[in-house]
Amino acid sequence: MISIDLGGTTVRGALVAFDGTLLQSIKQPHQAGNAPSQVLAIMRQLAAEGTARQAVVGLPGRVDRSTGTLEFATQNLPGTDFSGLSASRLTTETGLVVELANDAELAVLGEAAFGAGSRHGTTAYLTFSTGVGAAAAAGGRILAGSMTGYQIGQFPVLGTARPILNELSSAWRIRLLDEETGTRASDIQTVIERADSGEPAAVRTWADVVDGAAAAALLMCLTCSPDVLVIGGGIARGGGERLLAAVRERVDRDAGARLGLRTEVRAAALGDDAGLTGGAAWYEARTAMGART
Repeated sequence: MISIDLGGTTVRGALVAFDGTLLQSIKQPHQAGNAPSQVLAIMRQLAAEGTARQAVVGLPGRVDRSTGTLEFATQNLPGTDFSGLSASRLTTETGLVVELANDAELAVLGEAAFGAGSRHGTTAYLTFSTGVGAAAAAGGRILAGSMTGYQIGQFPVLGTARPILNELSSAWRIRLLDEETGTRASDIQTVIERADSGEPAAVRTWADVVDGAAAAALLMCLTCSPDVLVIGGGIARGGGERLLAAVRERVDRDAGARLGLRTEVRAAALGDDAGLTGGAAWYEARTAMGART
């Protein structure tokens, strides 16, 4: 089958075997406002290379599965005509049976089936990258209804009219540091280096990233009581064990010692391939949800 991962900065696609093996993959920079054409071109190229008849497209926003449409993703896909990314339009244009998913949903399925998650238990997944994304799965089934769930990047964790999680623990926060200091941090490793040198603005930025990531982790633990919480995305990879240890300590303290929840916090194992690999588990998951295949 064909799996597409449309991100805020990159468009990736792969021909995927049902055991999760990526048989062929394509990666392109995301051309702002041109996502539908890019997705179509990649799907057609991959379809020409194999015998795929099905495709799933992971999108960075709220998907309505009942209509096969993308409902909200203005922050990640500015200037994009969402109608060009509908399941019906993509099916008509490619001849494939196309379904839409949230990108984090595909990633949690990939990690649960083939990576750091729990295949038979409950896995929650968090990604800290262009934005903050989340999803959960249990026994191969996505924990959500007809609409994509867990849009926690929009959650004002410090209270109404205060910064949302996207503004604390994603690339947004690094851009804010750049604007505040008139410099270019470029990535989370640079932020950490500047924070370690004692630069006040960088210290505040790193503290926000950690606090936001810990709050998101605790929120997922309290809402779905996962056996495993997998943390991925570029910010998480750049923060490495230092960020993971801070999140794990907060989860153990506030969800474990205080509330008796036992969740193992793990780094994502599949990296940027999680969403593509998750396509291999998508149709099994959708069948479990009572949807068509």
